[in-house]
Amino acid sequence: MRRLLFIIAIGLTSPVSASPLLGRLPGDSAGSFRVLAVSPSGSASIAKISPSGKFRINTRSGVSLQLLSSSGSYYGPVVMGGRTSANTHLNGSTGNIGELKLNDGFATVRRSRRRSRLFNSKRVSFNSTTGTPGSGKLGLVQVQSSASRFVSRASGNARPGIDSDRDGIPNAFDVDDNGDLVFDSVDPAAFDFNDLFPEVFSDLSVEMYETLNINAAEVSTEDIDDLIYNNLSLVFLVIPNEVEVTSVDLDCSGLPYCNSETGTAVIRGPQESPNLPIGELLRNFDNNSNGYPDLATRSNPSGFEIGFFPRVKTRDIASGDSYIFHIATTKGLRRIPVTLPYYFVTTTALASYDDGSGIKEISYPVSQEGAGSPASPITLASTSLTVNVWRPQRPAIAGAESGSYVDMGGLQYGVYLAVDSDVYRCAPADFSQPSPELEFLTSAEDTSTREAIFRDTSVDRSPSSQNVLSYTIDLQSCLSRNGQSTNGKRIILDLLAKDNDQNNTFQHVHLQLP
Repeated sequence: MRRLLFIIAIGLTSPVSASPLLGRLPGDSAGSFRVLAVSPSGSASIAKISPSGKFRINTRSGVSLQLLSSSGSYYGPVVMGGRTSANTHLNGSTGNIGELKLNDGFATVRRSRRRSRLFNSKRVSFNSTTGTPGSGKLGLVQVQSSASRFVSRASGNARPGIDSDRDGIPNAFDVDDNGDLVFDSVDPAAFDFNDLFPEVFSDLSVEMYETLNINAAEVSTEDIDDLIYNNLSLVFLVIPNEVEVTSVDLDCSGLPYCNSETGTAVIRGPQESPNLPIGELLRNFDNNSNGYPDLATRSNPSGFEIGFFPRVKTRDIASGDSYIFHIATTKGLRRIPVTLPYYFVTTTALASYDDGSGIKEISYPVSQEGAGSPASPITLASTSLTVNVWRPQRPAIAGAESGSYVDMGGLQYGVYLAVDSDVYRCAPADFSQPSPELEFLTSAEDTSTREAIFRDTSVDRSPSSQNVLSYTIDLQSCLSRNGQSTNGKRIILDLLAKDNDQNNTFQHVHLQLP
């Protein structure tokens, strides 16, 4: 589900007549699901569902049917299954697919000659018990030969509504579009969507005394819940470049934090947006009175954005949470679904450091007066600092991964230096001696300042205190590059871990320079 952050083209496809499709949700499940018809471009139609479960939805050739739970999470695809394969896409004909059979992570249409005429010839592997390969796993599955198929699509057919690795999950809901068991957000082989896709990403920033990392010390679910409640934020972003966008609204279905009636989310930004009620409930920010929270206008680049603190615990926010952007353009309304692939539940953490006077370990948890906190900065003996850091963790994907949490590989690492009220980036030339798993994103001699310096070449793994990354930074060189001296200054070293989609985590380490 790799997304292009900076340029989102909200273009319209050529007009094609839509055909109504009828169906029915079984039993008393009418209020439990939303039915979407997702086009190859990623835009969607939303079914009208009666109290009895009957639904009607407009379809076109090439769309797939997808289910969202009414609580807001992605449920799975609707397919016509056979013994070993299933049809996944409709051909745009008018008809009735009958009553769906709900399974764990997918739904099936009862096979008949009449219904089979409603589907096109695209098929994927299928098992009547487990569904398509990606069912119930958010697409995090090894798909045989998917890499070669994915490479063959390098011409650009990696659109959100396409199922690039043929695991039954369209890219918009698939955390691993090319079936190589690597999250798209850290996979160098994944494609950026080239149009029609908004962005959602998370941020988790902490002081030393707020830091949690499973490799550093024992961490309870309650500890993680408190951290997520107080520090996690989400950002939703649309940057149009082809069609004029007049407004964007966020449809969260029944997600506890951002639904329109009882959502707990509190607005964080963007700070630059005029008259944005920062600190107020997101659900009340509905200037166009259409029943959905708004995205605020932003600049540089111009577009629409909303950032908020969900203010929920981990039981109420999860991988697979789905959102529908309602994007009003001068050429019509587009509805585009996206899914939260993951969020960090712990932060990158300083395990130990060496300022030339020997290795000093950090003992967690750190108190509010502990080393590296605002009240007690670490006094350095020199401006050459070697840091050893632990990777952050994310929740394991249910059905695809074992255990509760995963040390996330493939992330990018770097630092910011905060001096007084200014924040500076460093250049690769300011860094040296990276551990074997780290590779420079550019030349080690590059003197251009950058947010991220290294890429971790390791894959995801189980947490372990031995999973440490290290590098040395020349603080004097970095500050001098930014026109700052080092003599006796107090600075904040922001340790950064991020992915390609701007999901990031910071640990703020307060330092006293010699």
